Amino acid sequence: MPRFNVHKEVDSMAPVEAVWALLADVTTWATWSSFNESSYAVVGVPAPHGVGAQRAFRSGPFRSVDTVLTFDPPTRLSYGYRGPLPIKNYRADVVLTPLEAGTRITWHSEFSNSLPLVGPLMRLLLGKVLGDLATALARSAEHSLAAKG
Repeated sequence: MPRFNVHKEVDSMAPVEAVWALLADVTTWATWSSFNESSYAVVGVPAPHGVGAQRAFRSGPFRSVDTVLTFDPPTRLSYGYRGPLPIKNYRADVVLTPLEAGTRITWHSEFSNSLPLVGPLMRLLLGKVLGDLATALARSAEHSLAAKG
């Protein structure tokens, strides 16, 4: 089965630590992303955000869970996905790179299709979703920084 890739990069004026604070803590996601609910189903190591954490999401009627695979503060978070999308072997890596004035957010995912001919459609959908997530994360980190200063 072919593997599909989605790669998005967005720059934020916020420093890495401000972006990481929102990315790592899934309980904040419902405040800055399109998810209606975001919480921990199982805490990870280190608690609660780390490796093994199962993060539950709801968007409208759809529910999904991802599992944290890599937790390397404040620059790298990787996770696998279980949910209603017809994909399998999903892995996403989010890398935060310090810039002279801010942070580059790189969101890269790979997956296989679970149904014939679905992969290209899922690549388009996930391209939109991950692009929106990266942009919302960048802007929210900037706003939280401005609110503190």
